[in-house]
Amino acid sequence: MNGMKSRLSPKALVCLCIGVIAASFFITNAPRLHICIGQQCHQNDSVPLRGAQVSAVHSTWTPGSESETITTVFVVCGTQAELALVAIKSAIAYSTSPLRLIILADKQNEAQLKKQVESWPTSIKKRVHAQLKPVPPPTDPDRALEECVAQQLYLPSMLHDIDAILYVGTEIVFVHPVEDIWRMFYSMNDQEMVGMAPETESINRNLYLERFLQPFVEPFGVNSHLLLMNLTRMRAFEFERRLNETTPDLTNVTTSEVEDALNIFFARNPEGIFTFTCRWNYRAEHCYKDVLCTDAPVAAVHGAYDEFRYRNPAFMALHQSMQQYELGNSLLQGFIEPLTKNLAQKHWDGCHVQFVRHLEYWRISAHRVDMVSNRTSPLRGLAN
Repeated sequence: MNGMKSRLSPKALVCLCIGVIAASFFITNAPRLHICIGQQCHQNDSVPLRGAQVSAVHSTWTPGSESETITTVFVVCGTQAELALVAIKSAIAYSTSPLRLIILADKQNEAQLKKQVESWPTSIKKRVHAQLKPVPPPTDPDRALEECVAQQLYLPSMLHDIDAILYVGTEIVFVHPVEDIWRMFYSMNDQEMVGMAPETESINRNLYLERFLQPFVEPFGVNSHLLLMNLTRMRAFEFERRLNETTPDLTNVTTSEVEDALNIFFARNPEGIFTFTCRWNYRAEHCYKDVLCTDAPVAAVHGAYDEFRYRNPAFMALHQSMQQYELGNSLLQGFIEPLTKNLAQKHWDGCHVQFVRHLEYWRISAHRVDMVSNRTSPLRGLAN
């Protein structure tokens, strides 16, 4: 070291010192990203690049550690009431934080939903605040269902006093704490406004490549059944106006066309999309080897295309088990153990194999929620 010093001129030494001081100042004072939802802001030094998938497998979530209210929104149209009630039940069951439920429903579903909400046990009503709101009346009575479905696209203006929401489709069943997906808001950078899962993980099953010519979020498109929506940013970006300008031809809106509209919009505004992984959008196609969801464990099951109703025995078993679960009771004893028995009675196929593989993970998640909510006795083995 002494030899090195002897070879440096006084001028070089001065330059070196100035460089070290400048570097130290830059590192210490470099601006950090502030991620804000409402009044609460977090500094985040490591924000994922636009479009990067964020894994929640190694979650740091501690059940019940936060008092932040989670706001979830459901849109219930046509014959979706039974599916919606199971989706709502799963969100309540797999959460311990204060929960605000906003349920937008058409007239034919209002009475049934109201009756179920009023039947919840007192322990649930203390933590969960439910609001049942009618969807705006249709401008065209012949297209009432289509206009009801399209409300998903206009939540920023409909919920003008709310900062952020988790939109949940009626075909979703949670099998992991909702707090974990809500926490992803704090992983968004300052431009990302909507979080979505990929439509698929297989290039061979990408319908946007096979059949459609419209733009989509590359490489696989995105799915619209579970959305993290920063409504404040969407309003500031004038999302609804820009969406209408981007997709003027989508006049007869169906569920698939809502998804098409979001794909077109974010293909042209890619800085606004944040993608999370298939573990929050586990579908029947993920049960087979060419589209396996490698980001386990599964956190939300998506029963697309009537998988819950009649198409897939394993999905039907899961949906039936959650439907029969009673809110306020132990998830381990009231949901996981009946699910284990129901799976044992179903036809053995790819989804059955995958669900059995995930039962141990689901049991652990259920036990964690139970212990925080004081719903259960100590962890026991799975029922045979």
